[in-house]
Amino acid sequence: MIVLVMVKNLFNRYEGNKTVRTLIHLIPGGVGSAIDANLDLRIKELKEKKLRTFFDQLHDQLSEFPLDFIDSDDFLHCYFITVRSVLSARREEKIKLFADLFSSAIFKDFFKEVDEYEEMISVLDDLSYREIMVLNILSTFEKKHPFKPEKSKINVIESYWDRFKTAVETTLNINKEDVSSVIMRITRSGFLTPYMAESNPAPETKMVFGKPIKMSGGIINTGEPIYRLNSFYYKFRGLVRVESEEDSY
Repeated sequence: MIVLVMVKNLFNRYEGNKTVRTLIHLIPGGVGSAIDANLDLRIKELKEKKLRTFFDQLHDQLSEFPLDFIDSDDFLHCYFITVRSVLSARREEKIKLFADLFSSAIFKDFFKEVDEYEEMISVLDDLSYREIMVLNILSTFEKKHPFKPEKSKINVIESYWDRFKTAVETTLNINKEDVSSVIMRITRSGFLTPYMAESNPAPETKMVFGKPIKMSGGIINTGEPIYRLNSFYYKFRGLVRVESEEDSY
């Protein structure tokens, strides 16, 4: 009764707006029970398409795998949270990554570490496919520029950082001025370890109000962090298959 009253109040409030009324129909939990049949069919088709992509990716990998593990509560929990993420994903490429993560977890008996699987699913769910590709491009540069004992880590990263940003800009069609912001947002994943970029040593003296002032030596901080992928990312990367374009950079 309360739900019906709420729906009626909402419909009356937005009587002249068909778009808003349609969105109200979509609210789960019985609020949108009078949903338009055509729209209902479209939603079902969309869900079926996503699930088909997910199971097609699993088909070859799990065709002859024993079913004993399905009795596990941990397995069922991980399966259900994976399907939930699949249904909320937009791109087929990302749905396939969920399938890769799930099948890898089965083969590596990863469901004994349910918390870690939840973390992996949560990170993948939170990242857009474009952000995943940014990380993929960065991993390509890191393979070509490993850390070396004779060079500082910062110098190694700086040797390719500008080229990495250019590759992100051109490959993913991101505005040059937005690349740094995109990279900064990806840090929420926990996949990146920050380093602070350096510039040239400070000069010996500096003119202040027409007078030479002695300056201490050292490095001037440019204020823009640079990043290196960490072990958490490479563990994740070992569980999924992301297409690489190494020859392009």
